[in-house]
Amino acid sequence: NCRSEDLTVICTHPDLAVEKPPEMSPEHPDVGERFTVYAVIKNIGDKESTPTTVKWFLDEDMIATVELGVLSPEESKEVGADAVLNESRKGKLKVIVDPVDGEINTDNNSKDTLIEVSIDEEDIVAPDETTLYSNYPNPFNTSTLIKYYLKKAEKITLTIYDIKGNKVYEYKPGRQDKGFHAFVWDGRSSKGESVVSGIYFYVFRYGNNWKMKRMLYIK
Repeated sequence: NCRSEDLTVICTHPDLAVEKPPEMSPEHPDVGERFTVYAVIKNIGDKESTPTTVKWFLDEDMIATVELGVLSPEESKEVGADAVLNESRKGKLKVIVDPVDGEINTDNNSKDTLIEVSIDEEDIVAPDETTLYSNYPNPFNTSTLIKYYLKKAEKITLTIYDIKGNKVYEYKPGRQDKGFHAFVWDGRSSKGESVVSGIYFYVFRYGNNWKMKRMLYIK
Protein backbone atom coordinates (compact mmCIF):
# COMPACT_ATOMS: atom_id res chain seq x y z
CA ASN A 1 0.00 0.00 0.00
CA CYS A 2 3.01 2.32 -0.24
CA ARG A 3 4.82 3.86 -3.22
CA SER A 4 7.83 6.12 -3.63
CA GLU A 5 7.58 9.48 -5.37
CA ASP A 6 10.57 11.89 -5.53
CA LEU A 7 12.23 10.20 -2.52
CA THR A 8 8.98 10.60 -0.53
CA VAL A 9 7.17 7.48 0.64
CA ILE A 10 3.39 7.80 0.25
CA CYS A 11 1.17 5.21 1.95
CA THR A 12 -2.49 4.68 1.07
CA HIS A 13 -4.78 2.60 3.27
CA PRO A 14 -8.35 2.58 4.58
CA ASP A 15 -8.97 3.79 8.13
CA LEU A 16 -12.43 3.13 9.57
CA ALA A 17 -13.61 5.24 12.50
CA VAL A 18 -16.71 5.29 14.69
CA GLU A 19 -17.68 8.97 14.48
CA LYS A 20 -19.74 9.25 17.68
CA PRO A 21 -20.91 7.15 20.65
CA PRO A 22 -23.56 4.53 19.81
CA GLU A 23 -27.23 5.41 20.19
CA MET A 24 -30.38 3.39 20.71
CA SER A 25 -34.11 3.83 20.15
CA PRO A 26 -36.10 3.84 22.33
CA GLU A 27 -33.58 5.20 24.81
CA HIS A 28 -34.98 3.21 27.77
CA PRO A 29 -36.52 -0.04 26.50
CA ASP A 30 -38.23 -2.50 28.80
CA VAL A 31 -36.97 -6.02 29.23
CA GLY A 32 -38.11 -8.04 26.23
CA GLU A 33 -38.84 -4.94 24.13
CA ARG A 34 -37.12 -4.82 20.76
CA PHE A 35 -34.91 -1.76 20.29
CA THR A 36 -32.53 -0.51 17.62
CA VAL A 37 -28.86 0.37 18.08
CA TYR A 38 -27.14 2.82 15.73
CA ALA A 39 -23.62 3.85 14.78
CA VAL A 40 -22.00 6.16 12.22
CA ILE A 41 -18.92 4.71 10.53
CA LYS A 42 -16.56 6.81 8.39
CA ASN A 43 -13.59 5.90 6.23
CA ILE A 44 -11.07 8.59 7.20
CA GLY A 45 -8.32 6.91 5.18
CA ASP A 46 -7.33 7.53 1.59
CA LYS A 47 -8.24 4.13 0.12
CA GLU A 48 -11.54 2.34 -0.40
CA SER A 49 -12.35 -0.09 2.41
CA THR A 50 -13.42 -3.70 2.01
CA PRO A 51 -16.69 -5.07 3.52
CA THR A 52 -16.60 -5.76 7.26
CA THR A 53 -18.84 -6.21 10.30
CA VAL A 54 -20.11 -3.72 12.90
CA LYS A 55 -20.79 -5.19 16.35
CA TRP A 56 -22.57 -3.79 19.41
CA PHE A 57 -21.77 -5.03 22.93
CA LEU A 58 -23.42 -4.45 26.28
CA ASP A 59 -20.46 -4.83 28.59
CA GLU A 60 -18.95 -8.12 27.37
CA ASP A 61 -22.12 -9.50 25.71
CA MET A 62 -22.56 -9.02 21.96
CA ILE A 63 -26.18 -7.99 21.35
CA ALA A 64 -26.29 -7.08 17.64
CA THR A 65 -24.29 -7.17 14.40
CA VAL A 66 -24.67 -5.77 10.89
CA GLU A 67 -22.61 -6.09 7.72
CA LEU A 68 -20.93 -2.91 6.45
CA GLY A 69 -20.24 -2.60 2.75
CA VAL A 70 -17.48 -0.79 0.90
CA LEU A 71 -16.77 2.82 1.97
CA SER A 72 -14.93 5.28 -0.23
CA PRO A 73 -12.41 7.69 1.33
CA GLU A 74 -14.21 10.29 3.52
CA GLU A 75 -17.54 8.47 3.11
CA SER A 76 -19.78 8.10 6.19
CA LYS A 77 -22.62 5.67 6.70
CA GLU A 78 -25.16 5.21 9.51
CA VAL A 79 -25.87 1.57 10.30
CA GLY A 80 -28.33 0.00 12.70
CA ALA A 81 -29.47 -3.36 14.02
CA ASP A 82 -32.28 -4.68 16.24
CA ALA A 83 -31.63 -6.15 19.68
CA VAL A 84 -33.56 -7.53 22.66
CA LEU A 85 -32.40 -7.88 26.26
CA ASN A 86 -33.85 -10.53 28.54
CA GLU A 87 -32.91 -9.05 31.89
CA SER A 88 -32.92 -5.71 33.69
CA ARG A 89 -29.45 -4.20 33.63
CA LYS A 90 -27.36 -1.09 33.33
CA GLY A 91 -24.12 -1.21 31.41
CA LYS A 92 -21.79 0.16 28.78
CA LEU A 93 -23.04 0.02 25.21
CA LYS A 94 -20.06 -0.28 22.88
CA VAL A 95 -19.83 -0.37 19.11
CA ILE A 96 -16.85 -1.87 17.30
CA VAL A 97 -16.14 -1.98 13.58
CA ASP A 98 -13.91 -4.90 12.62
CA PRO A 99 -10.62 -3.93 10.92
CA VAL A 100 -10.55 -4.19 7.12
CA ASP A 101 -7.84 -5.32 4.72
CA GLY A 102 -4.93 -2.89 4.76
CA GLU A 103 -6.08 -0.95 7.81
CA ILE A 104 -3.20 0.12 10.03
CA ASN A 105 -4.67 2.45 12.65
CA THR A 106 -7.53 0.85 14.64
CA ASP A 107 -7.55 3.34 17.52
CA ASN A 108 -10.78 4.89 16.23
CA ASN A 109 -12.63 1.62 15.64
CA SER A 110 -14.80 1.74 18.77
CA LYS A 111 -16.80 4.07 21.03
CA ASP A 112 -19.07 3.45 24.02
CA THR A 113 -21.81 5.01 26.14
CA LEU A 114 -23.84 4.02 29.25
CA ILE A 115 -27.40 2.68 28.90
CA GLU A 116 -30.03 1.27 31.24
CA VAL A 117 -32.69 -1.32 30.50
CA SER A 118 -35.24 -1.80 33.25
CA ILE A 119 -38.74 -3.03 34.00
CA ASP A 120 -41.11 -2.19 36.85
CA GLU A 121 -42.33 -5.62 37.94
CA GLU A 122 -44.68 -4.01 40.47
CA ASP A 123 -46.93 -3.05 37.54
CA ILE A 124 -47.20 -6.68 36.40
CA VAL A 125 -49.75 -8.99 38.01
CA ALA A 126 -47.99 -12.22 38.90
CA PRO A 127 -49.85 -15.47 38.11
CA ASP A 128 -50.77 -17.92 40.85
CA GLU A 129 -48.52 -20.66 39.48
CA THR A 130 -45.37 -21.16 37.43
CA THR A 131 -46.25 -20.08 33.90
CA LEU A 132 -44.71 -20.46 30.45
CA TYR A 133 -45.84 -17.74 28.03
CA SER A 134 -46.16 -17.86 24.25
CA ASN A 135 -43.10 -16.55 22.49
CA TYR A 136 -43.20 -13.12 20.83
CA PRO A 137 -43.15 -12.48 17.98
CA ASN A 138 -44.57 -15.67 16.54
CA PRO A 139 -43.94 -16.38 13.69
CA PHE A 140 -40.46 -14.79 13.76
CA ASN A 141 -37.48 -14.51 11.42
CA THR A 142 -34.68 -12.94 13.45
CA SER A 143 -35.21 -13.57 17.15
CA THR A 144 -38.05 -14.30 19.53
CA LEU A 145 -38.62 -13.73 23.24
CA ILE A 146 -39.73 -16.56 25.55
CA LYS A 147 -41.02 -15.38 28.94
CA TYR A 148 -41.82 -17.43 32.01
CA TYR A 149 -42.79 -16.88 35.64
CA LEU A 150 -41.50 -18.93 38.57
CA LYS A 151 -43.79 -19.23 41.60
CA LYS A 152 -40.73 -20.15 43.67
CA ALA A 153 -36.99 -20.48 43.15
CA GLU A 154 -36.30 -23.42 40.85
CA LYS A 155 -33.56 -24.97 38.75
CA ILE A 156 -34.81 -24.60 35.18
CA THR A 157 -33.96 -25.80 31.68
CA LEU A 158 -35.49 -24.60 28.43
CA THR A 159 -34.93 -26.91 25.46
CA ILE A 160 -35.85 -26.25 21.83
CA TYR A 161 -36.68 -29.20 19.52
CA ASP A 162 -37.39 -29.36 15.80
CA ILE A 163 -40.54 -31.02 14.46
CA LYS A 164 -38.71 -34.39 14.28
CA GLY A 165 -37.87 -34.26 17.98
CA ASN A 166 -34.18 -33.45 17.55
CA LYS A 167 -32.69 -31.21 20.21
CA VAL A 168 -31.69 -27.90 18.60
CA TYR A 169 -30.79 -25.63 21.51
CA GLU A 170 -30.71 -25.82 25.30
CA TYR A 171 -30.77 -22.90 27.73
CA LYS A 172 -29.57 -23.89 31.22
CA PRO A 173 -29.29 -20.88 33.54
CA GLY A 174 -29.43 -23.12 36.62
CA ARG A 175 -31.39 -22.10 39.70
CA GLN A 176 -33.40 -18.89 39.30
CA ASP A 177 -35.29 -16.80 41.84
CA LYS A 178 -39.06 -16.42 42.05
CA GLY A 179 -40.41 -13.92 39.54
CA PHE A 180 -40.47 -13.10 35.84
CA HIS A 181 -37.67 -14.23 33.56
CA ALA A 182 -37.05 -14.27 29.82
CA PHE A 183 -34.85 -15.85 27.18
CA VAL A 184 -34.15 -14.64 23.64
CA TRP A 185 -33.62 -17.26 20.93
CA ASP A 186 -31.97 -16.06 17.72
CA GLY A 187 -32.83 -19.04 15.52
CA ARG A 188 -29.44 -20.72 15.95
CA SER A 189 -28.50 -24.16 17.19
CA SER A 190 -26.21 -24.90 20.12
CA LYS A 191 -23.38 -25.04 17.55
CA GLY A 192 -24.16 -21.51 16.39
CA GLU A 193 -25.64 -22.64 13.08
CA SER A 194 -28.74 -20.99 11.65
CA VAL A 195 -31.71 -23.40 11.69
CA VAL A 196 -34.09 -24.02 8.80
CA SER A 197 -37.59 -22.56 8.58
CA GLY A 198 -40.27 -24.62 10.27
CA ILE A 199 -42.15 -25.47 13.44
CA TYR A 200 -40.18 -25.77 16.69
CA PHE A 201 -41.21 -26.76 20.20
CA TYR A 202 -39.80 -25.30 23.40
CA VAL A 203 -39.98 -27.37 26.56
CA PHE A 204 -39.68 -25.62 29.91
CA ARG A 205 -38.56 -27.89 32.77
CA TYR A 206 -38.65 -26.78 36.41
CA GLY A 207 -38.26 -29.10 39.36
CA ASN A 208 -40.11 -32.32 38.42
CA ASN A 209 -42.53 -30.52 36.12
CA TRP A 210 -42.53 -29.34 32.53
CA LYS A 211 -44.54 -27.24 30.08
CA MET A 212 -44.35 -27.01 26.28
CA LYS A 213 -45.34 -24.55 23.55
CA ARG A 214 -44.92 -24.29 19.79
CA MET A 215 -43.38 -21.58 17.59
CA LEU A 216 -42.81 -20.96 13.90
CA TYR A 217 -39.48 -19.79 12.45
CA ILE A 218 -39.54 -18.22 8.97
CA LYS A 219 -36.36 -17.12 7.19
